[in-house]
This record gives sequence, C-alpha cells and structure tokens, in this order.
Amino acid sequence: MSRVFPALAIAFGLLVGPASAADTAAPAASSSLAQGTLHNGLRYAILPHTAPRGGISLRLVVDAGSLDEHDDERGFAHFVEHMAFEGTRHHPPGTLTAMFQRLGLTWGADLNASTNYASTIYKLDLPEDRLDHLPEALQLLRDYADGLDFAPAEVDRERGVVLSELRARDLDASRAANAITRDLYAGTLVADREVIGLSVQIEHATADALRAFYRRCYQPARMTVIVVGNLDPAEFTLKIAHEFESFAADRAAPPAVEPALPPPLDDLKAHIIVNPSLGAASLSFVAVTQRPQDTRAGFREELKEIVATYILQVRLNARRQKNLDRYGATAAVVSLDP
Repeated sequence: MSRVFPALAIAFGLLVGPASAADTAAPAASSSLAQGTLHNGLRYAILPHTAPRGGISLRLVVDAGSLDEHDDERGFAHFVEHMAFEGTRHHPPGTLTAMFQRLGLTWGADLNASTNYASTIYKLDLPEDRLDHLPEALQLLRDYADGLDFAPAEVDRERGVVLSELRARDLDASRAANAITRDLYAGTLVADREVIGLSVQIEHATADALRAFYRRCYQPARMTVIVVGNLDPAEFTLKIAHEFESFAADRAAPPAVEPALPPPLDDLKAHIIVNPSLGAASLSFVAVTQRPQDTRAGFREELKEIVATYILQVRLNARRQKNLDRYGATAAVVSLDP
C-alpha cells in the first residue's frame, strides 16, 4: 500500500490534484479487543465500546476491489457492491428496504457500502433501541458474504444506476485527477483499474459474469467482520461463529491481489495533462511515499503527517484571499488511495 502526499498544490482557478480521506482506520489497541480467525479463514475483531448514542457498529470488510478484476470485468467490484442491496438469500428483491426500515436504519448514516482498489466495505450501524434485531443484522452481513441473488431483472435495473453514477463522476476535475493517478502508477494495474470501471463493460455485464467475480473474490479468508459496541466479546464471538462458520471456502479461489506500488522516483518527474475544456490551469507537487506498517506506531506516524498537512491547509486558507489574484486557489491534501 502506498500513499500520495501532495505537499502543495497551486491551482490557477481550479485544483485538480488527487484528494480523498481514509474511510476506515485501525481500531485503537485495547486489552479488551477480541480478535480471531474461524476455521474457514474469516477473521473477526470485536471491540467493547460505550458510544454516546449506544448501539452497535458492524462492518464486513472484503479484501476484493477493482485490482481483482480481469480485463473484461472493469467496474464489476463496484457493480457487485450495488447488487448487495437488490436481493439476497434471505431477502428477495424489493424487500430489503422494508427490512432496513424495521431495523431503524437510515441510508447513508446507518447503512452504506463502498468499494476501492483493494477492498469493499459494508457498513451497518444498529441503533440502541433495535438491538433485539442483532441476529437479523448479522444474518444480513452473512448474506452479503455469500448470499447475493443476482436476479437478471435486478442486474438490468441496477445497471442504469451504476451507469448514472459513472456519468455523474465524469467531470473535468475527475478526469484530471484520474490522469494524475494513471501517470503516478504507470506500468501497474492501478493505472487500468479505476474503481468506477468502463461503461462499455458495465453495459454488457450479465448476472452470470457478476456472479463469477463474486464467487471468485468473496472468499471467507478475504473477509473480516468488525464489531464495536457495548457488548461481551466472548458472547459475540460465538454469534459470529454461529453465523459464518458454515461459509465454505473455495480452495480454487486465487488470493487477493496486493495493491500496486507506484514506480520509484529518483528525481522530479513532470507530467503535462491537456484538457482544453477545463478553462483553467493547475500546478501540483506530489510526493509519493510508502505507508508505514499497520501497527500502533505506524498509525501514529501516519496521523502526524495528516495533522501536519491539515495545519498547512489552515495556513493556506488564511492566506487564500491574499494569494488568490496572484496564484489562484491553493490546497494541501493527503490521499491514502490506492
């Protein structure tokens, strides 16, 4: 895993450098944190925590993203994520919305999913007054893991939603940011695996083709169930085992693809990206560095850079009006993708 660290980006009218924030972070170390692996390879992490609002947060993290796609599957990882809400083993098409309402879940705030280069994350936050529905919530996570339906009619319906999202993202700024990523990761799979995919392949994706990607990549050894809330870790470990241990691994499935590293740079490298429709010019200085190990010390080091960049951004904002006429808009950001 690498990180892109734009130390300073100066734009004349429009900033088009890569900018994103980490969706998830490693849980704080705790003596009460329960971690383990089921017999089928699925991992779990349970952290007792008394949140101000109560309730329980559940995540299913699948180590499968756009880097796992074959050349004729561009956008399938994201398409599969969409299909998780269009019918599962226990919830036929058209019934999931009623279930979410019964659980008191609000789309976006309590229920969501996201796909990136290396993983797909399913989010479910169960309110405190709905904890009696916890078995149903865990069953839903299990359905996401190996029980998606892929009814052809639902695939065709959701195809329009995915294509609409692709068109909505096809903006000048997004094109420029994608061009920067392709330059930074030239010669690696990242350059050819934009998460949203290719419209021509999404248009021709069939239920069988999506199911093939799903079965190949959604394996228990690629999954982690994360639970945070006011709960007993020992008791909840048994609940996870009860729900997920019957998920049989496909021994023929390939291992997850490791995220590509950007090619090493010995000196300053210039890329000129031409987009006549932008109507503005942008100059970005991008430093590419290795992410630290996924440990407490590594997380602390990464947090220092994020805080330092935020301080720089605050100072740039303070000088914004003074520099606007001379330099244009200025910004400093840290991107943890891919």
